[in-house]
Amino acid sequence: MCVWQGLTKAKAAEYLRRDGRNELTPPKTTPEWVKFCKQLFGGFSILLWIGAILCFFAYSIQAASYEDVPGDNVSLLVSLAVCLSVCLSLVYTCH
Repeated sequence: MCVWQGLTKAKAAEYLRRDGRNELTPPKTTPEWVKFCKQLFGGFSILLWIGAILCFFAYSIQAASYEDVPGDNVSLLVSLAVCLSVCLSLVYTCH
């Protein structure tokens, strides 16, 4: 092999067959469902989920203690707000 002439066609074909193309592999990407779960259960969202669970427990205690229970359930409203905010933040981070 001469430095000025490079590899012969046969030798280059052999190296290509043995080692493959000389190109970088793309980096691994995070699946969308993992991003969604990180948004759903991370940061401030976990505090809102805890608040929704506490509201649900308070509503359950109230429903068990009294006959006439108000129809508004704050835990459902907080859960809906968490899901909506997570969906919107996921849309904004993906674009």
